Amino acid sequence: MFIYQNNGASYGEKSSTDFLLKMLKPNCLKISFPNSHYKGYNPETTYLKHNGIIVKRFCDYHDSNVIKDYLLGKSESDVVSSILDIEYYSNDFIWENAKNSLSELRKREMITDIIISDFIEENWTKIKLFHSMNHPTNLVLLEIADRILTNLGLPKLNTAERNSQQTNIQIQVILN
Repeated sequence: MFIYQNNGASYGEKSSTDFLLKMLKPNCLKISFPNSHYKGYNPETTYLKHNGIIVKRFCDYHDSNVIKDYLLGKSESDVVSSILDIEYYSNDFIWENAKNSLSELRKREMITDIIISDFIEENWTKIKLFHSMNHPTNLVLLEIADRILTNLGLPKLNTAERNSQQTNIQIQVILN
């Protein structure tokens, strides 16, 4: 059995899904699940690239608003003031961003056996589901695991274990 997320050659040729799938026996059971990527909580998060390569010098993620304002020549105090404004993003923008992020995830799910977008759509305003756009919380990972187990005809994970994951989670989605 091979359970996997689709990875391109950017992770290294021998770590790519295409390479690994060719290594499997023809009768190997394969189950794919999507790369859990969701920008609903952090629409500002982006990668900074130079010649198509992600710049990781300070960190992988950067604030697109800070970059935009810097390129516009705004002062440091103006940049800080604007991104600290609680009304920086309108309600319409927040909902549209969440919708677009889910739409992108659904496109990725078209080539997978397991889907997770419905769970995210149902819960993103109730429970914190992602630490950052590419880093789901344990709740999302547990849900994916349950869906894989269901796909295999096996029982789901312990419900008490899942509930204990929810006790210390906070979420802040501000809507005017």
